[in-house]
Amino acid sequence: MTPTPAPLYSSLHADPSMAVLLRAYIVDAAAHAVALRADADAAHWELVRRRAHQLKGSGGSYGFPLVSQQAQALEQTILTHQPAPQSAPQPAPQIQSALTTLLITLHSLAAP
Repeated sequence: MTPTPAPLYSSLHADPSMAVLLRAYIVDAAAHAVALRADADAAHWELVRRRAHQLKGSGGSYGFPLVSQQAQALEQTILTHQPAPQSAPQPAPQIQSALTTLLITLHSLAAP
């Protein structure tokens, strides 16, 4: 059984004007996590890379620099180790590891 990660709060959580935006971002991040998993399961690595790129930009904007860092790591790992289109759909272990790390983080985002 995988342990549940500790909640990850935005560095902007103390700003009341950000409360609604942060809750919306967390909902969107959960949707991104589902889409990332589906794209990876279908071996659509370019879509996974694009989603990672989007999260790289948005994570820091919403006070989640860890999301940005992990999304950047996934994007770079895909660019370095992307399976050839004609190869088996299994990604390189480095891609799977970076993806899993990002998915865990996305699922741990929380609003106070």
